[in-house]
Amino acid sequence: MTATRHSAVTSGQPGAVDGRRGLWLGAVVVLVSALILSTGVTGAEGAPTAPSSPQPSDTAAITLPVVDDRVLIRWHDEAGDESRAATLASVEHHLDVAVSLSGLDEVSLTAAVDVVHASPGHADAVVRVLAGDPSVRDVERDRVIATTAADLPPNDVLFGFQWGLENTGQMVGSGLASVTSIPGVDVRALPAWEITRGSPDVIAAVIDTVIDAAHRDLDGAVVGQFRAPSLANAPQPGQHGTGVASVIAARADDGFGIAGMAPEVSILDLAAFDARDDGGPGGATLAGILVAIEEAIAAGADVINASWVTNDGGPLLRDAIAESGAVVVAASGNEGWALTPARSVFPAGYDLPNVIGVTSVAPDGSVPSYANTGLEVIDIGAPGDHIPVALPGDAHGIAQGTSFAAPHVSGAVAMAFSVAPYAEAAEVADAVTWTSRVLPSLTGMTRSGGMLDAEALVRGIQRPICRPDELPPVAFSDVAASNVHAANISCLVVNEVALGQRDGTYGPTAPVTRAQLSSLLARVLQDAGIPPTTAPPAFDDVDATSVHAPAIALLSSLEIILGDADGNFRPEDAVTRGQMASLLVRTYDELVGSTPEPSRDWFGDTGSSVHRANIDMGRDLGILRGVGGGDYAPSVVTRRDQIASLLARTLDAVARADVLTGGQAEGDNDGQTED
Repeated sequence: MTATRHSAVTSGQPGAVDGRRGLWLGAVVVLVSALILSTGVTGAEGAPTAPSSPQPSDTAAITLPVVDDRVLIRWHDEAGDESRAATLASVEHHLDVAVSLSGLDEVSLTAAVDVVHASPGHADAVVRVLAGDPSVRDVERDRVIATTAADLPPNDVLFGFQWGLENTGQMVGSGLASVTSIPGVDVRALPAWEITRGSPDVIAAVIDTVIDAAHRDLDGAVVGQFRAPSLANAPQPGQHGTGVASVIAARADDGFGIAGMAPEVSILDLAAFDARDDGGPGGATLAGILVAIEEAIAAGADVINASWVTNDGGPLLRDAIAESGAVVVAASGNEGWALTPARSVFPAGYDLPNVIGVTSVAPDGSVPSYANTGLEVIDIGAPGDHIPVALPGDAHGIAQGTSFAAPHVSGAVAMAFSVAPYAEAAEVADAVTWTSRVLPSLTGMTRSGGMLDAEALVRGIQRPICRPDELPPVAFSDVAASNVHAANISCLVVNEVALGQRDGTYGPTAPVTRAQLSSLLARVLQDAGIPPTTAPPAFDDVDATSVHAPAIALLSSLEIILGDADGNFRPEDAVTRGQMASLLVRTYDELVGSTPEPSRDWFGDTGSSVHRANIDMGRDLGILRGVGGGDYAPSVVTRRDQIASLLARTLDAVARADVLTGGQAEGDNDGQTED
């Protein structure tokens, strides 16, 4: 098949400024059967300048809080008492007069380390003078050491321009193109980095132009390279691919350039797009994209970044993405369109569980006019305006476009896999949305109405109770290992929440009655240390001799189950998805102590449901999933295997709240079964 090549839609070109190239790079646009990268809209004549790189002496020192004016001195082994005394005499005028030099033995940490007290404001001078003394091996101010890593920025000299990772209200951009950011409009990278900066074992595949793997910001990051057949002549590195890769994984704390979203993950360079003579992005063929996806699969890529779009969402590309086994993060495009399922771009517009469509957010929290959005199509927003990026030749520039929003999400996804290598692609993609933070400008513009929150993602993806790779195989003969709920069923068995049926099977497709669910929830509560009640069931239609009666009484006493309007419980009725949401959230609330108000309206079909608030809260907690198309289906009856996953996710949600310890339920079940 021969693809028709179209001209890229461009506005603004890179410009040379002080030996560095500044540019506005946009999302990729693919027209008809050709895939074409395009630069974004500048809104100003020419290209803005690249942020100048401050010299090391201009970089603010990164230190932990100091302790008063104490200075620690470690001496060389050969430094005797006389040489030490002479050294201290040389800084005597900087020392507190209340401290006698002869009293140093009283403040000696070891034979080789002493503590001196400087006069107020003189500690730095003591350190500076003693640093060059031949008797002194090391000298530094005493400081506080926290029990967790301090929330400090890396020392990369351009990090201050990276508002998307840490927004302090700084000015970003330069000249007429500079804007003021709003504090807090960022992806919360620093607190996420206290948990993980990614892992070299996690691979982020970048299907784009050739990446400059020799760039100092990508030193050691690129672990594999592929060239599409059309690029067999090994073209020069492209600005677009290099910039995208740097947003994902630029190395941090090397004193140079920028820091990537996940600075310790590995990059797979899958070059399918050519680059123009000026370094800007060109186009690719569908065949080249398909081969690149095959290379990503062969390499075991965890996430594939697609900072490009096409308006031809044919089955070949769709199936390749669906079968990739990776999270595919796709830019929404830069046409300023309100996308719908009938008028969309791809791969962002594919309604696939492993695809995340990403639009752009500006430093002030707005959605730029160029960014495509879509309530039923695009999932989330991420920083995509005034983004510092690496350019070929150890240069840097400023980029804009949804092309650079997508790699922020790809980096966060890579971080999630580094703490939860057992997670499925669809699970991580879903977590990106439910852990997002509400941003008013994205309400009605994306499915989640939220902006990427990296810290919430790397916390929320972890499964402290029901981690699937640490669970035994499912114990029931009628539950296949391929059942998507199998691991969660196994977790409930291990924690003695699910006991199975009398004949030793589980009955995965059978509905769950209200009485059966009461026993499941009661075991969860007792696992957390809540004692049973001796009170009889509060409902006339509950047989006091029923195996489920004690559980119903316990849940009733805790107001987790309320019964119907006529005062009955209807124990044999099947549980609907809406009822399940309320019961799970009330159980969570009982264990945790309280739950906040729902962050947003998550689903389009719950407006008239009495369970609406609890459905939305269950989604906030990562317990509930939709059924597709933005719906929840609250009146649909829940199956036993589905309820197992809901209960397992509830266990993990409670454990993440540091309430449930994961211990086994006390006692035994006396041979009781759920039916």
